[in-house]
Amino acid sequence: MFNRAAYKNIAKKQLAGRWGTPILATIITLAISSALSATVPLVAFCALAVLCMANVYLYITLSHTKEKQPFSKFIQGFSFWLNGILGTLWFILWTTLWSCLFLIPGIVKSFAYSQMFFIIAESPDMDVRTAMNLSKKITQGHKMDLFVMALSFIGWLILSGFTCGILLLWLIPYMNMAEINAYHSIKQQALDNGIVTAEDFKTTQNTPSESSGTTTGSQYNWDTSNAEDAEPVQTAIQDNSENKENL
Repeated sequence: MFNRAAYKNIAKKQLAGRWGTPILATIITLAISSALSATVPLVAFCALAVLCMANVYLYITLSHTKEKQPFSKFIQGFSFWLNGILGTLWFILWTTLWSCLFLIPGIVKSFAYSQMFFIIAESPDMDVRTAMNLSKKITQGHKMDLFVMALSFIGWLILSGFTCGILLLWLIPYMNMAEINAYHSIKQQALDNGIVTAEDFKTTQNTPSESSGTTTGSQYNWDTSNAEDAEPVQTAIQDNSENKENL
């Protein structure tokens, strides 16, 4: 089951009282991205790839915890600069090759590969090829869902233009959290259906949840902290094959 409305509602709960660091990270990301437009393309590419990885690491950490995360958590994401650059290169390479055949296959593959950055953030020592293969597996049957979810934010993006981009400071964190909730959901469904195994995601480095003092598991930990918050998240990631309609 893919329930984008639930992922968005959960994102609001996850960000409540914790907007500070995500907004600050968004301001810095937008400012640097704007400044990079006047630099050498290769430098801009590498910098944006590293920024992307740092942001993904921050939001993955937020999804594994319920506490406020310090700005240092965003800075910590920069230590995975090589993962970001290699992952982005690999993503662009294969998306471009598929796009050479026709535009539609390129778009489809971009969503098939889209979860690899979340996987890398949770398993920093995983090579990008393995992360891409896992992304392809967990997005089986969900590429259209992810596409529709991306389209659902277009109205807000257009509206942000009328606020001179100010709305983006809240919209971007909201979008990122919702997308990561979708990632956790489809990953859990793939685990439940035997498409992937927990062994596939094992890492020898500390995961975001471990470095934040929480316990990792097959599901992300935000939903297991207490019964009150568990219900909407557990409902969102419920495997439809179990025939439990909780939504």
